[in-house]
Amino acid sequence: MVPKLLAIITRKRFWQQRDFCDSTKSLGQSNWLKHLPRIASYHFQTPQAVVNGKPMRAITESVEVACTPDRLFQTLHTPTEICLWWNARTAVVMPRPNGLWMATWGKDEDRPDYITVARMKVFDPPKQLVMCEFEYWSGEEPLPFADQLETAFQIEELRGHARLTVTQSGIPDEATADEFFRRCCQGWKATLAAIKDFF
Repeated sequence: MVPKLLAIITRKRFWQQRDFCDSTKSLGQSNWLKHLPRIASYHFQTPQAVVNGKPMRAITESVEVACTPDRLFQTLHTPTEICLWWNARTAVVMPRPNGLWMATWGKDEDRPDYITVARMKVFDPPKQLVMCEFEYWSGEEPLPFADQLETAFQIEELRGHARLTVTQSGIPDEATADEFFRRCCQGWKATLAAIKDFF
């Protein structure tokens, strides 16, 4: 682990990225030894996979919600509720394996700011929902790695409530994907907080 960690912290892009998926103060290269636990946490809590020979990053966030697993699973695929907790303008869902999941964001329904479309690779109520084969539009350049993305929602039953864990994977570990990775880190924290508040 130590050689791997040293390799990480000597990468130029590691110091350029700085925020490590949160809003805390940026790290400098001086006095970095005291930050080693945080550095290790940043890297090793975002497990890597390899797709077409390229390393990929993943983001994992969890939240405990005051409802049953069945009720929590329901809110992940009910269009009216998706619009409430995710602040979407519209949502369309075919709740079945290989079904469609689509949402739009923005004030103008006819000209949305963002569109996300995905296929539900796994639809296993009330335990798991996995989306893949994403198409993403934001009015900018197309996301070149959208079809590699996968979002998995895992629900666990706890005493009197449920835990929701979301894992966003398939984000390339390269500079061109750093901004998208940063936005996803911030976005999933906010989204899970919104789901918790919804209940």
